[in-house]
Formats: sequence, C-alpha cells, structure tokens
Amino acid sequence: MVSASYQVSNNFGVYRERMTKQEVDFTQYGIDDYWGASNVPHGFASGKALGSVYDLYNFGDGTAFGSNRIEGDAVIDLHHNFFKDFKTELIVGNTIYQTFSKQQATGSNQLLIKDLYNINYIGGLIQAAEQEFRQRQIAFFAD
Repeated sequence: MVSASYQVSNNFGVYRERMTKQEVDFTQYGIDDYWGASNVPHGFASGKALGSVYDLYNFGDGTAFGSNRIEGDAVIDLHHNFFKDFKTELIVGNTIYQTFSKQQATGSNQLLIKDLYNINYIGGLIQAAEQEFRQRQIAFFAD
C-alpha cells in the first residue's frame, strides 16, 4: 500500500512607504548671519531648502525589510505485508524551504515644484537602489 502527501505553506506581503519633506522658504533674516555666529548653513543662500520624496517598496512578508517564506513538504509512505508475520515500511520525503525579498527605493531631495511629491519633477539625478535576496534549502529524509 502507498500513501503520499504534499503540504505547502507561504507567507508573503508587500510593504510600501513614502517619506516626504516639504520645501522650506527662508526669509532674508533667516538667511543672513545677523549676529556673525557663522552657524548658518551656506547651502541655503538661495532662500529655500527644496522638498524631498523617497519611496520604498519591499516584497517580502509585509514588513519594511521582511522576507517572503515558502515551504513544501512531500512524504511517501510505502508499507507491505509479506506472508502472515513479515511487515515492511518505508517512509521517504523531502522539504524545500525558501526565503526571498526584493527592495526598491527611489527618491530625490531636489523637488522643483513646491508640494508636488512626484519623482518626475526633480532637478538633478534620481537616487535609486534595488536589492534582492534569496536563500533556498533542500532536505531529504527516509526511515
């Protein structure tokens, strides 16, 4: 007699996050170093700090840096009776376990239009990153 079973489980989700910073327009008083303290950032000589937008996408388990997990277990049970008192039984199987995640991030801190958080309207280059991780384990067993 033969019996076989296969079980599979999966845990996955998508995490998305958008981080924005509004443009800041400084008054002339805010730009000038009135008291001569020399602690005013000179990068704001234009009178504004441009807005920024950063988008993060992660395919995994639904958390910021989690991994998708999938596992499959196969079991075959063979047993046979020979004659009246002689029994044999063999169990064989395998397990496959895999984790996977993929992150993508894009953004810029040079938005050109105030309060429009769209990566298409930037000055300069887009900051982008992508990474992917995969780990797979395969095991066999018998009794």
